[in-house]
Amino acid sequence: MSHPVHALDSFFYTSMGVYAFESQCEMLAELGYDGITVSAWGGQPMTDLSLLPTVKERHGLDVAALYAVLHEGRNDAIIRRIIESVEGVELIELAVQTSLNGEAAILRNIEALLPIAERRGLRIALYPHLRHVTQTTSEVVRLCEYFDHPLLGASFNGYHWYASRRAGWRNASPRSSPG
Repeated sequence: MSHPVHALDSFFYTSMGVYAFESQCEMLAELGYDGITVSAWGGQPMTDLSLLPTVKERHGLDVAALYAVLHEGRNDAIIRRIIESVEGVELIELAVQTSLNGEAAILRNIEALLPIAERRGLRIALYPHLRHVTQTTSEVVRLCEYFDHPLLGASFNGYHWYASRRAGWRNASPRSSPG
């Protein structure tokens, strides 16, 4: 059984700058990838998000997700505006990096995004990320269980899962490498 493979656009960020989005798509298509996840970061994407609806037609790639980072109390409205307006994507991967006002405010932010997701036909996957407020998979799953909403789920990133474990990435990675 074949599974789609997509790349996160941050692989195209170098010390010399960021590859043009068209070049990213051309390279991924040529390499045989099925899609790309585009980063909106904390509200200042490196990519013109208006290009997303035509990626499939122009390059044969799916836009697998839009990755966004919430800094609660700082960029709430910006993230909400992006989710309200972005086209050409069905999944928002949302990492919660920082919070000024604590868990209750984070919950209010997620709660405010759910009606937008419903109205726009989007899914939201909370993204566990090392050194973020939502650092572990279990924290993200707990938030999903709290809301129990059909359009809210958890994303899984192998690196961040291993890195957030007490053993750390260096101790866990040899056991997970191919023989």
